[in-house]
Formats: sequence, C-alpha cells, structure tokens
Amino acid sequence: MTDDKLSRLHAEYQSKEDYSHIPQWAIDERNDYLDNNVVFIHILSSSPNLFAGIDPEKLGTLAKNAGEAYKHYRTCIMTDVNSWTIASYPSADWAKLVFPR
Repeated sequence: MTDDKLSRLHAEYQSKEDYSHIPQWAIDERNDYLDNNVVFIHILSSSPNLFAGIDPEKLGTLAKNAGEAYKHYRTCIMTDVNSWTIASYPSADWAKLVFPR
C-alpha cells in the first residue's frame, strides 16, 4: 500500500538500485496471498504527472524488475486463479489537468 507523495519521494530520492529493488519479503507476501486465495481489490487515483521530471530509466528499471519479481502474481491474476477487480477515480490533480478553470 502506498500513496502519491510517498511514491514520488521514493522515486526522487532513492538511488536507481534501491528504487528498483524488489525485496524478497514483498514477493513472498504476494505469493502467500495467492496461496491463500485472497481477492485483490485495487483502488487507484494517482496524479497524472506524478513522476514528471523523474529519470525514465529509473522508472523503467523498476517496471522491469517488478514484472520479473511478480510474474507468478500476474499469471494468477490474468488467468483468474485469484479473483480481482480495479476501481479508479479522478484525483484532484487529474481534474485540474483536464479542467484547468
């Protein structure tokens, strides 16, 4: 669980190596959820410019490492082994971008 402010701070101030490292405990935690057949509910509302100005290589390295680390999770979710849903709603930052007045 995280929020925009914490995500931005991590991206901004951690080294690329620290930022893109997926700790084993995080992988184990997700796998334990999968093994116990939990239902995943994701509620999203991020700022559209959250990572503006952050090195794209740093963000890409995190995405690549997370993809590899959470491969089993993605497989279970995308094949409906575990139930899941996503709800998204517009953030204040999103609204300001779309409706500047």
